[in-house]
Amino acid sequence: MTIWVPRIEDFPGPRYQAIAEAIALAIRDGDLKAGDRLPPVRDLAFRLGLTVGTVNRGYMLAEARGQVSGEVGRGTYVREQPRAMTKFPGPPDGEGDNLLDMGDAALNLTRNVPVGEQISDAVIATLHKVAENCARERALPHSFLSYGEPAGTLRYRAAGAHWLRRTGIEVPPERVIVTGGAQQALAAALGALAAPGERILCERLTYAGLLHAARLYHLQPEGLPMDEEGLLPESLEAACREGGVRILCLVPTMQNPTTSIMGLARRRKIVEIARRYELIIIEDDVYGILPTERPPPIATLAPERTIHVASASKCLTPGMRMGWLAAPAEHVERLIDAMYAMSIALPTLPLEMITRWIEDGTAEKLIAMQREECAARHEIAARHLQGFEYRSHPHCFHVWLQLPEPWRAQEFVQAAARRGILLLAAGHFAVGRAPAPHAVRISIGAAPSRERLAQALRDVADLAGSGIGVRRGII
Repeated sequence: MTIWVPRIEDFPGPRYQAIAEAIALAIRDGDLKAGDRLPPVRDLAFRLGLTVGTVNRGYMLAEARGQVSGEVGRGTYVREQPRAMTKFPGPPDGEGDNLLDMGDAALNLTRNVPVGEQISDAVIATLHKVAENCARERALPHSFLSYGEPAGTLRYRAAGAHWLRRTGIEVPPERVIVTGGAQQALAAALGALAAPGERILCERLTYAGLLHAARLYHLQPEGLPMDEEGLLPESLEAACREGGVRILCLVPTMQNPTTSIMGLARRRKIVEIARRYELIIIEDDVYGILPTERPPPIATLAPERTIHVASASKCLTPGMRMGWLAAPAEHVERLIDAMYAMSIALPTLPLEMITRWIEDGTAEKLIAMQREECAARHEIAARHLQGFEYRSHPHCFHVWLQLPEPWRAQEFVQAAARRGILLLAAGHFAVGRAPAPHAVRISIGAAPSRERLAQALRDVADLAGSGIGVRRGII
């Protein structure tokens, strides 16, 4: 079989975007078909004269578009394309929230994003304040025009410490590292602490961004069994007994994708096992500030071994990238080195704006608004998904819907896409080759209004209830 190699010179813009656009064109023209395997990242990087990171980012963008799916150890394969997904826009401005153009009727519920128009109002108001300050000084602040500190200035780190304090974590600013969002924080933590080829432990269903980062660093994620509270302690103990593991990655609060919240007793048991086997815990707590009641973060139970990830981008607005790593003192310098290697320094303007929000109380008001809007949207979900098995939390940006028989997750996603609704199947979050449940994640925050969400959930419920049509060939 001839190995497919894209002609990226035909596409303008960054090379990673050109790779994703070439994949889209090849699928549309029939040069790549469902089930075809893309060239390994290193092979394609060599053939195109690009870095491995550039090719990997292109594959990640194509995966975000729903065109391909990747699995650590097996490769990246072309996915079956829903018939409605036939028109692709030019290179996107970002990493791809709504990258598939399916017309005005389409609704992309694949990405977890905050809700509410007050965010836009706050952005505009703060931009005006920054501009007024610059006009008074008759110049932009020097920090806006030059390289910043790779860990963030002490003021930006103090803002992170204040944010973390809201979730119960007391940590000095010197142990807080500013990042360009949670994804960069996870990538920096893995890059600093894990060795190529190393096994890392995580939940069997986990945040897909963790798997992307693991693939970039050639790590081997090992998904462990879960229940309604998250990771099972006995499965962690068994994996540790096998030896050869040092790092455990967890999403214990409003877990992505299952929405589960790990109870305090379970957290203490996980910590006890981690101490006994000397594990480093990477706690992904990006939604931790949203629930009004929650168990304490693992970082408060095991501060000596926990790398804690928090994010304003996940809870306020994804377009303004700011997150934080809180780490034991012994790991801080290695994490700063990783951040420097990844970006040298971060863009100052979004850091300045979010820091102002934290300092003047705007962030707290916006979080309260998120909670209120999420609760209202979950009431809509409860009405329209009544009678189906699903999991949620009033302050969570998504719902985890278990599909009734005879639906299979990928078939359901494709059928929903034909109705103009984009969802993510459980396989998108699955680690390794264990079968994924027949479930879908529905990101309720992505709908532009409550009315649009209600219509989409009516369609989803109608489709789920008509599952018998899959086998009769009528859907």
